[in-house]
Amino acid sequence: DLSFRSFLVETNMLQSKFSRNGFYHVQNVLSKTMLASLASATDELMSTILQKQNHSLDIRLMPRGSVFKICYVLDKHPAYLQCLSAPRLLGILRALQPHGTKWVLTWEDLVNKPAHDGGPVHIHQDLALQCLTRTNDVVSLGLYLTDSIKDPVYFLRGSHKRGALTLNQLQQLDQSQFEGVPARAGDVIVHNPCTVHFSNSNQTEHDRTTLYLEFRTMEALRADSPWDEEWIQHRRAIFLHSIATYQPTLLSLFTDPTEEHEICSKWFHQLQQGGSPTALLRVPHVTSTVQYDLESPYNHFKDVYVVGDAQD
Repeated sequence: DLSFRSFLVETNMLQSKFSRNGFYHVQNVLSKTMLASLASATDELMSTILQKQNHSLDIRLMPRGSVFKICYVLDKHPAYLQCLSAPRLLGILRALQPHGTKWVLTWEDLVNKPAHDGGPVHIHQDLALQCLTRTNDVVSLGLYLTDSIKDPVYFLRGSHKRGALTLNQLQQLDQSQFEGVPARAGDVIVHNPCTVHFSNSNQTEHDRTTLYLEFRTMEALRADSPWDEEWIQHRRAIFLHSIATYQPTLLSLFTDPTEEHEICSKWFHQLQQGGSPTALLRVPHVTSTVQYDLESPYNHFKDVYVVGDAQD
């Protein structure tokens, strides 16, 4: 709790700088213990994947067979659930929005750029299933599990203020104006989904592994998202479940005391009583009523996605 409260003081300028630039680099967010736990979980997961011939749809491989992306990691190792309530990560969320804001975890992917094999990620905004009108109520946190000093992500400062851009508009941007943001293992780079960014291929001798978490406010999800109330409540409960399990003294900072039904919801109750059954921790973005719009000019990865959940 003391670590969390001291971090609030350290980051009292985070909100204004993030609003102005569209991204912000926060050092030493993950403790050494948490970082070691995540590194061990990731190594174990990668090893298991590479030993199998038949892979889950959650697993994306590079052409040479190395692991590029693992979707929906919460059901694959408890370390990923625990990191949602890392005190300094919670401090970032509190610094970005005032007390009482109802954050909902909406995305959790592990992205691995293998040494000498990690391809580039072209210039884009994060708009595949994004809201387009309330982007200030959406935040993406890149938790670095390895250093990216020689293979950073490049951001265009202030580009979030331009709003959603089409693929054609992105191609008009001068990439020489982008700035690399090197990070160390344990750091977090926070960015607005409309902040334009890219990364080059990883030609270093080390993998670059990043856990990406996206949070949206409940208000933004209800006003401008494709998902229904049941989906929103389920994912909100997962975030609260992590805090209740690993940082229970901080739970009151992320719930509204006038709405006690949140911690009595069926999803929260099942998560707490069931010891985090993996089936409850995997909540797909694609549903019976939600699909990727492959025709949208704001889908910057339309060549990557396929209909269904396989390319989520």
